[in-house]
Amino acid sequence: MSEDISPVAQNELVDLLVKAYAEEKGLSGDVNYLKAAKLWQKAHTLGSQLAKDRLQALLDQDLVDEKDLKSPVADLKTTSKGQILLVEDGEDTRNMVAFLLKKAGFEPLSAENGVDALAKLQEYPHVCGAIVDLQMPHMNGFEFISTVRSQPSFKDLPFVILTAYTNKELVQKGRELKVKAWLTKPVKRELLHSIMDKHFTSEPS
Repeated sequence: MSEDISPVAQNELVDLLVKAYAEEKGLSGDVNYLKAAKLWQKAHTLGSQLAKDRLQALLDQDLVDEKDLKSPVADLKTTSKGQILLVEDGEDTRNMVAFLLKKAGFEPLSAENGVDALAKLQEYPHVCGAIVDLQMPHMNGFEFISTVRSQPSFKDLPFVILTAYTNKELVQKGRELKVKAWLTKPVKRELLHSIMDKHFTSEPS
């Protein structure tokens, strides 16, 4: 178990490990490999090597299909620098940025809009930051950031704005929300990696 997480997170991790083992072994009823895998995956995000190994075992034995999991499984054979919430409604841009994040050593958690992202954030509260598109349906990027900032546990979460254009008014609004940086579309690999190295760590700042 990681010694770098808070006591609350450690308690959460222990609870996840117990539940995952029970589902995999059928201790609470019928064996449910998919439910176990989802619990192992969540425990893995909290730094559990055991969860990482168990999840990999279920995938290797074809007991679980990765596409049935809610979020992509990071390369379990490498150490991720951390999870990044990627909020972008354009599928092509979302997939491209997710690919670049993986190349930079991060695990992207993708969401199509702000509403979807809020749900993802509740499921994976230990992300180390977020890259957010401005123009999205249901909830734009600034509205999403403002909503997240209003929650004490996420008030210092680093944000990067992803947009096709910008102006003085948008930049000022970004400053008010303490946005760390801006990424213009199409995203340049060198700039993205530079921003990630400068502003994002394994734990929220």
